[in-house]
Amino acid sequence: MTHDETHDHIIAALELSYAGNYVQSAIEIWAWDGLDWFAVDSSTPLLYNLKYQMAYDGARGRAVLISEGDVTWEWDGARWYAMNTANHPTSRSYARTAYDIMSGCVVLYGGAIYNDHDAPWEYRPVGEPCAAVA
Repeated sequence: MTHDETHDHIIAALELSYAGNYVQSAIEIWAWDGLDWFAVDSSTPLLYNLKYQMAYDGARGRAVLISEGDVTWEWDGARWYAMNTANHPTSRSYARTAYDIMSGCVVLYGGAIYNDHDAPWEYRPVGEPCAAVA
């Protein structure tokens, strides 16, 4: 869950699991405008695991959803965009994200890590350096 400062909404991810021969999980994104909850964007990213975190990128004015896998998503207030990154964070559960105003980056840190790489990870879309808020 994060606060979209540009649109003054709370953005939340709702986990959905479908049982069958295997469990497949998806995420629905909802927004709170201070009065009502409403579903946002029909092209919500599908995640096959529930290891994800979300934070608001104050410099770029977008909510960032970091998931285990190859894709990081950005929400601009109208739709989701799959973003390319030079690398992706290591697999971890219970991690947290926050926007670092000094570096201008969304940072993923902590959690239960399944390998040796426990360093924080900074979200940087390809071709876009982090930009500190003035």
